Amino acid sequence: MIPWRPALLTVIGFYSRLPVPVAGGMTLARCVWLLPAAAVAIALPAALAGWVADWLGLSALAAAFVATLVLAIVTGALHEDGLADCADGFWGGATITRRLEIMRDSRIGTYGVLALVGAVGLKAALLADLVAALGGWAFVVFVAAAVAARAVALFPWVGLPNARAGGLAAAAGRPTGKDFRIAVLMALGITVVLTVWISPLGTIIAAVAAAASAMGVASIADRKIGGHTGDVIGAAVVLADLSYLAGFTISVG
Repeated sequence: MIPWRPALLTVIGFYSRLPVPVAGGMTLARCVWLLPAAAVAIALPAALAGWVADWLGLSALAAAFVATLVLAIVTGALHEDGLADCADGFWGGATITRRLEIMRDSRIGTYGVLALVGAVGLKAALLADLVAALGGWAFVVFVAAAVAARAVALFPWVGLPNARAGGLAAAAGRPTGKDFRIAVLMALGITVVLTVWISPLGTIIAAVAAAASAMGVASIADRKIGGHTGDVIGAAVVLADLSYLAGFTISVG
């Protein structure tokens, strides 16, 4: 395990467009044990933007869209791009080879567009429901969802082989089981601190939903392409984020 400071900066630099100094020669896989802490830093600007929009009197839906779009800007829409590529590849190709070819194509297809519109719209709607129920505290849940989603999305990375020899995921290395467990435990601790006082039941339901979602993405990826890619990890982040917000919304609804 490498020192926490360069590891944290490496993860923030990879998972976002935030201007942080990144040490050379660092392998992302060796740093992901600090991903939950990095996720707080990555999601906080978007949460603050959404809170300000709500405080200024914008509707719950408008404030939710502000937070959702600012997070996409901060991350460079990294995970949304992965979701779109997976949607196009998984359901646009008849063979593993063809699916991987489609996923590498920078152009977006019908499945990808539908996945993006559905994911962004659903996330804003779920967050708006939380804002209506919790006020500005909904953006604390928003941060918790970002933390949980990025931690559980490591599951396909750790649990599945590389679907192709090249690509971003292969170049980033492979996290160890120990690093994965540390990330999950850290995420659990952070999300509990952030949300258990809002809704203990919501904290539990949301965590289980996020984990189940990431496992579901891994299962589909295994069937469709025989492993994982960076796009698969990105798709797992988006869907786990949605599942966390959905679980929490149901608990307080």
